[in-house]
Amino acid sequence: MEMPAIKLDNGTVEALKWIGLLAMTCDHVNKYLFNATLPLLFELGRVALPIFVFVIGYNLARPEAMERGVYTRTMKRLLIFAVIAAVPYV
Repeated sequence: MEMPAIKLDNGTVEALKWIGLLAMTCDHVNKYLFNATLPLLFELGRVALPIFVFVIGYNLARPEAMERGVYTRTMKRLLIFAVIAAVPYV
């Protein structure tokens, strides 16, 4: 049995990105300003990564993504921001 294709409007994907950003921000505020004392914000933060993973996977699976250079652009951006984030992490 074949699974039906998931089709989302561009606005829905954009809204998911903003929801993920809000969830991640709440988690960071809880961790660094409130010393991780607010369990609701911690749990909300655990939802951010799966949302971001779904959005990037959905965007990479769009038709003609390879022809439009989406893979190359995405990998370059990930590399650039990984290097930037590694400096304060180390």
